[in-house]
Amino acid sequence: ESSSLDRISGTRKSGSTYANKITTVGYSSNSANEVLYLKVTYGTRGSVSTATLTTTYYPASTLNKTTVTDEDGGTVIEFKDKSGKVVLQRSLVSVGTYADTYYGYDHIGNLLCVVTPEGSRSLTSGGSYTYTNAIIAKYAYLYTYDGYGNMTEKRQPGREAEYYVYDKGRRLVLYQDGNLRSSNRWIYTTYDNFHREVERSLVSTTLSRSSLQGLYHASSFSNKYENLTNPNIPANSSSVSLVSILYSARYHGYTYSSSSDTTASLPFTATTIVSLSDKSTLVHGKLKYEKHLLLTTGTTAQYKETAYYYNGKGELLQSVTKYPNGNILRTSYKYTFLGDIQTKEEICGSTTKLTTYTYDTRGRVTGESVTLAGGSAAT
Repeated sequence: ESSSLDRISGTRKSGSTYANKITTVGYSSNSANEVLYLKVTYGTRGSVSTATLTTTYYPASTLNKTTVTDEDGGTVIEFKDKSGKVVLQRSLVSVGTYADTYYGYDHIGNLLCVVTPEGSRSLTSGGSYTYTNAIIAKYAYLYTYDGYGNMTEKRQPGREAEYYVYDKGRRLVLYQDGNLRSSNRWIYTTYDNFHREVERSLVSTTLSRSSLQGLYHASSFSNKYENLTNPNIPANSSSVSLVSILYSARYHGYTYSSSSDTTASLPFTATTIVSLSDKSTLVHGKLKYEKHLLLTTGTTAQYKETAYYYNGKGELLQSVTKYPNGNILRTSYKYTFLGDIQTKEEICGSTTKLTTYTYDTRGRVTGESVTLAGGSAAT
């Protein structure tokens, strides 16, 4: 445009097809009674169930209005407040018909509410809508935050609220949705002092979200890994019980308190492409061990366990995976000087699969040869 703001007024794609097809951009401001202002208040801080949404109109010329019309005539209008936050996105559906998506924020810019187009059709100036109102329950997203800016609760259309609990390092430690809440269960995450997830557990407690948060905000408690009596119990609380371990991870060069910090049952074994001398004992920070809970129809927890071994360059040399039925899959890797996989050997029981790769001078794969159980190579 010709103003000193130097804003884009139109764009056109390259090629003769788009010679007469231009995306235009127009700038203006809102008029009176055009855009609703959404104000969200909470009877209890951090609780979406106490939310009330009230609506009034923005005064004229208080919002920046940008209208973008693409090559096919599709139009999207955005209204932004003085801080640059989008408060309304209006999309053309058909001639004279628009779909409005409204956004509401708190005084420091945190997103508190999103009302989808179907719900926006029912909003009126001067309205007041509570958490249980059909418009809010079916068509609105609600969010709440604590004093540190962490989202503590979220409610999506047609769903029960989701709860979040954080430690003093602002790491998410507990999560609960409507299904978990019906059985007083939470998903608990444990971190080591490098902020890596090392445990994920399903736990049970009747404590409320605020009570659990209070355990982590207590001045007498520090969520350092070595301070946890049991890494599967939140905040060492006797009011929480372990249901099952969902995931475990261990890393080279770090001392863990759990007995699962061992790969003795999944040892490194020399194969036709790797030897014991290839394995480095000086690896630090690399993933050493993983354990995943598998979904089964039985009542006994079954896990898939994997141990990882590396060479002196930090490249994965061998992974050893044990399945619930006792089968062990051992996958070994041999690399080129540049770090590309040259050979991959997979051994399960008495069956061996050998895959060989070739590359061009730019490191692109040019060939792949597979040999199964000593048979003829397939390329």
